[in-house]
Order: sequence, then C-alpha cells, then structure tokens
Amino acid sequence: MTSESNEKAKDISVGVGATAEQVTTRLNAIKKYDETEAFKNPQQMQTGNRGLVLRTISEMQAFALYLANSTLVPPDYKGKPNSCLVAIQYGAEIGLLPMQAVQSIAVINGRPCLWGDAPLSLCMASPVFDHSRHDEKAVGTPGSDKYGWECTFARVGGKPKVSTFTVGDAKKAGLWTKAGPWTQYPDRMLLCRARAFGLRNTFPDIIKGMGIREEIVEAFPVEQDRPPISTKVEVLQAASKITNPVSQDSPAEFADVVDTEVITIEAGDSQ
Repeated sequence: MTSESNEKAKDISVGVGATAEQVTTRLNAIKKYDETEAFKNPQQMQTGNRGLVLRTISEMQAFALYLANSTLVPPDYKGKPNSCLVAIQYGAEIGLLPMQAVQSIAVINGRPCLWGDAPLSLCMASPVFDHSRHDEKAVGTPGSDKYGWECTFARVGGKPKVSTFTVGDAKKAGLWTKAGPWTQYPDRMLLCRARAFGLRNTFPDIIKGMGIREEIVEAFPVEQDRPPISTKVEVLQAASKITNPVSQDSPAEFADVVDTEVITIEAGDSQ
C-alpha cells in the first residue's frame, strides 16, 4: 500500500465524540477507499469451476466488501463486511462456499446458526450419510396431539436414529399457538423440528455444533433489529488509540477491529 493510500486509510478513522458531520465524512471516505483500493485489482483473484477462489485474508476482506455493498445478501449482512467475512469463514469450516455461507448462516442475537435446508444438504453431501435408510414421514392422526413428523437418519455402518416432534410437543414447548410460522405453516415447522433433532443427534461432526435457526430463534427471542445505517451509525474508537491502526495490505474497514470501543451516534446529533 502506498503512502498516499495510508493517508486515505487514516482519514477513515473517527474518534470518540465525533459529530454527525464527521460520521458522514467517514462513510464517504470508506466508500471512496473501497472503490479505489479494495477493488483496484479484481483480476488478481483466481476463479475455479465454482466461482472465486479466496486464498488470502485480503481477498476475503475485499470479497466481503463486495457482498456488504450488494443487494443480494440478507439484511444481517448489508453494510457489514466484517459479518460477511466471519460468515464466509464459518461456512468454510463446515463445507459451504462463500455465497452459500452468507445465504445459509443466520445470525440470531450474535449466534451464528444454519437455517433452511442447509443442515440437511450438508449432511446429505457427506460420505457418511446413509441415503438408503433416510426417511421423513407424518405420523399420528391429523388434528390430534399425537400428530407430527418422524425423521430417520443413519450413518453408514451405524444404527438408525429416529426423532419425532408432535403437536403435543409443540404445545408443551409453547409453540403451537405462537404467532408466525407456527400458525402459518404448522406442518412444515413440525418437520423442521424433528429434522433438526435428528441431524444434530446423528451428525454433530458435520454440523460442527452450530445451532439450527428454527431452534435458536425460539430459545433466544430475536432482539429488535438495529436501525439502518442512514439513521444510526457505529463508529470505531480513534485510530490514535490503536497501536497499528492500518495494516499495509488490509482494507481500512478491517484495520481497527481489535480492542476497540464501539460508539453509537444518532444521525443528526452532534457533541
């Protein structure tokens, strides 16, 4: 990175007590930096038969910036390149490609978890998944507390494990009359719960201990989302308080993320 680039990066830092005008200046600097530095040499990133091949932390950072500035990521990741990068890393550890990771890893109160069909697809793609003994079926009499879904999973060479989740189980857990998916798609939710139990019990080594959204969101109620960046902005602590605020080869957005204090400033406020 040139001395001129270092000066640009330093300009991005905003200290404690920053005014709304300073916050706006920082955001514009970040945008300019992203456009002139992080994306300056996209041809250096290699591609394979499944898209980009991210080999270094710098490439992951640059790609995370692309994602955070796009319209093709969930709300949890919009404008948050650090979160995108962490999701990419989580995905790499469990076998998801970068785009799959961002789309399949949800954040519930700071807890990363898998959602949708991602847990099942990961397990089915593993060589230890016994497809011949996999089964999912409805059980019990519709309309009764014993109605539910039964899922059978097995590892190659292992004994099958059966998990069931019924209407009675949902009522006991206080879910059956809960507003949202449990009243809109009750049958699907019964299946998801039975499947989640079965997958975690049978393939913990594949899921790597990550929670499944349908369980996490009920165990830990989702906190109200933060206002968008246009109305509330998080500003990092002054770069002068950090030993080495700007790395020679890292985008400034990631330069001061260690041992920093996060400040919240309402748009329009001033000190």
